[in-house]
Amino acid sequence: MPQPLPKMRSMIPWLVTSLDIMTSTIPSNSLSTNTITINATEPNELYTVLCHITTCFLLSSNTSCTITWTGEEPPYGQEFNCTTTRIPASSMFTNWTAQLVKPSDIGQTELGNDTKFDIKLNHFNEFHRTASVYWNELGSNFTVETGVNLDTVCTSDGICKSSLMESLKPMNITQEMEACQTMCSRSARDPN
Repeated sequence: MPQPLPKMRSMIPWLVTSLDIMTSTIPSNSLSTNTITINATEPNELYTVLCHITTCFLLSSNTSCTITWTGEEPPYGQEFNCTTTRIPASSMFTNWTAQLVKPSDIGQTELGNDTKFDIKLNHFNEFHRTASVYWNELGSNFTVETGVNLDTVCTSDGICKSSLMESLKPMNITQEMEACQTMCSRSARDPN
């Protein structure tokens, strides 16, 4: 017998719980080493219509993403796999990726005292039920910038660290459905 449909609500934004950017220059060759670390949470339990006999849910998850490169030119468009933790379920798969998005204005990506980056997070969910596969991919583009949502400190030896402002933690970022098969609902289960 099918389970009753759960109480639903609109999806709430993802939560960026921390974001740090570290830049240091290697004195021997003057190349900079850059690392961006992002921790985010998917607070929604995603819901899809009845998957044959039972209701399908993809559970909330946490992710930690690291983007690294050496030199001046960031790796625009390159996807970096993230480490994901979630409540285990054998028939579900979830994966997060992060990438830097090439800015539309040439001076947008900078490191040091005036750090500014466009970042994209993607969250892929897959659910297997009998012989069917249901999936969706959600994405969010957001900008981080010194003085807007980042605090930046640079030392005299060429090391700069930017961090998400404490007053903004966690920072909400709105996700959009980018692709899907059957799991195309923008609803989430209401835990209440």
